[in-house]
Amino acid sequence: MQEIKLYTIGSNKKSAEEFITTLKNAGISRLIDIRILANSQLFGFATEKTLKYILPEYLDIKYERWIDFAPPEDLFKAYKKNKTVDGKQYGVIYRKHIQNLGTTIDNFIKSGLNGICLLCIEESPLNCHRRILAEYLKEKVPEIQVIHL
Repeated sequence: MQEIKLYTIGSNKKSAEEFITTLKNAGISRLIDIRILANSQLFGFATEKTLKYILPEYLDIKYERWIDFAPPEDLFKAYKKNKTVDGKQYGVIYRKHIQNLGTTIDNFIKSGLNGICLLCIEESPLNCHRRILAEYLKEKVPEIQVIHL
């Protein structure tokens, strides 16, 4: 079976030029936004509104927002703001969340995974839900090669 390349990227600490060039050079066909927040002015160029316009218009990259893949808001707050959940707990709870998505995960896989890129804000995938989601998808579809941009 053919290997499937599944990419992930974080927009934090990247200039628009670096972000766009990275997507273009990787041959991304679909950018899947899995952020809980996508329209904060703190994101600069990487807001949903901007990406939804720029990517298809100038790079022929389809933009999609799959909010179900974002961490639940209470988990996000407990980890990022209140610090009542550590990184390990966050990973376990988020993984249970995506396991419970059932048909949403199945439909996502059926939509085609090759050449897609999961978008989050975190610079590094190490403590980010995009890595956990990518690893879970690889378990479901072993042909996936996960590439963190």
